[in-house]
Amino acid sequence: FCMRVNTVPAYKRANREVASLKDSEGKAFVTTGYRVSGAPSTGGSSSSSSRPQKLSFTIGKDCVVGEGVQIGKKTNIKKSVVGKYCKIGEKCRITNCVLMDHVTVEGMVTLSDTVVCSNANIQQMSSLDNCEVGCNFTIE
Repeated sequence: FCMRVNTVPAYKRANREVASLKDSEGKAFVTTGYRVSGAPSTGGSSSSSSRPQKLSFTIGKDCVVGEGVQIGKKTNIKKSVVGKYCKIGEKCRITNCVLMDHVTVEGMVTLSDTVVCSNANIQQMSSLDNCEVGCNFTIE
């Protein structure tokens, strides 16, 4: 896979295309390293480990989610790429976005068509549409 990316719209498009790629066996190329916020790690054996856990959030099939991501309850993520070790709060709506590594999105945030760079913090009840958030910035 190779694509020239020299503008922000091209960067968003490239990230969306990665989410739609298939491997050599025809399976979707999606990393699922997320866990429910506040849930204990699944180490060791337990009687409940044989039952599948019902997720309290929704991730679209066209998303890529990096390892170590924590996602709060009632959060919806669609057509987005989420980097490693991001923390996403409860009741968030993230659509057509790129979140780079170590981004914190607090509760009840709405993000649409937005690129959020590494180590950024989006505080509670923020709403961003078609924005670019730089590294280490805080949105109040």
